[in-house]
Amino acid sequence: MAATCPKSCAVRSDRVRALRTIVVALGLAVLGVRPAGAQPLPATGSSRGGPLLATRAVLEARVAALQAAGGQSAGAEIALLRRRLAEGDFQTGDRVLLFVQGEAELSDTFTVQPGHELALPVVGTISLYGVLRSELEARLEREIARYVREPTVRAMALVMISVTGDVTRPGFYPLPVNALVADVVMVAGGGTRDAKLKDMRIERGGAVLWNAAFVTRAVAEGRTLDDIALRSGDQFVVPGRARTSTESGLRVVALLLSIPVTAYTLTRIF
Repeated sequence: MAATCPKSCAVRSDRVRALRTIVVALGLAVLGVRPAGAQPLPATGSSRGGPLLATRAVLEARVAALQAAGGQSAGAEIALLRRRLAEGDFQTGDRVLLFVQGEAELSDTFTVQPGHELALPVVGTISLYGVLRSELEARLEREIARYVREPTVRAMALVMISVTGDVTRPGFYPLPVNALVADVVMVAGGGTRDAKLKDMRIERGGAVLWNAAFVTRAVAEGRTLDDIALRSGDQFVVPGRARTSTESGLRVVALLLSIPVTAYTLTRIF
């Protein structure tokens, strides 16, 4: 058994590296990166791959509009926007998908560390405190330019969003911040036949961040995750109709039966 372990471990390691390469390649495709030898990349803005990310001017204008409109319901959004403008968008655990043309070490996904810091090879630690997602690419380009001459930089923020309740595939999903609020449930396979999508809410740390009325309006207006200031760890909760004890029991049994299959599948992949 000991003689075969190195070989099997090497095979698993090769598979992990292959899967990682595929994930990075797909991410770079989202950024609009062309293969080596292709025509130069055009100048792009934060709208690449989806709706525009909220700029500082847009957020400041929204605060002013909410203040002018008044109303008790506007208070929570104003406070959230002010904090966002002061502290920026990036939290511990957020992912940054980065591509620097001709620099393989800098073309990967990187995780934001405690203190709003992003550690990059060659470049070192970059503070993202006070940086909005719409400002990410310019910020990284400025820092990388200190070490790489006239770099071509593409960057995208990703957030890990939880989807729970009456959906087909509940779980955590890494999503680009310019994804539409309306698309999040679809990423989790859509609602079940018992799902009450109109009652869907968003929670943060166990407390309601956005209630069902706000989420319904955000979906109707085509707003994005960035637009409503979501961050890693936020949770979409999809309620369902009340079930009988028999239905609940069958659902638990089905979940338990799926665990060995999932474990077997993962061992076959890795």
